[in-house]
Amino acid sequence: MARKFEAIVFATIGTILPCLLAGATIGLLVPHIFWGCVAYLSAFTLFFVVFDRVPVRFYHGFLNNMGILPLMKYAYTSTDRWPAFTISDLLGFGWLYRRYYRYKR
Repeated sequence: MARKFEAIVFATIGTILPCLLAGATIGLLVPHIFWGCVAYLSAFTLFFVVFDRVPVRFYHGFLNNMGILPLMKYAYTSTDRWPAFTISDLLGFGWLYRRYYRYKR
């Protein structure tokens, strides 16, 4: 259980810290709106990082005893553990499709 807690903490830090660094880097280029850049760009990048399932790959890689550099490469560049959506799910008609075609197979 302690190992899973460590993996959760590592996945959280490994996800949030790069997003903060991205916002701070742009904020350094525009110093008069530094905190705005940090807040808004960090939130924007965090949305896409979480949607790309980076924390999930950090968690599973940490539990598989990967080193820090292979783990970061795996978490940010791998394509496994991506969400698998259908067109009907993206358009919001997934419930209708499943309800209508449930007995058609």
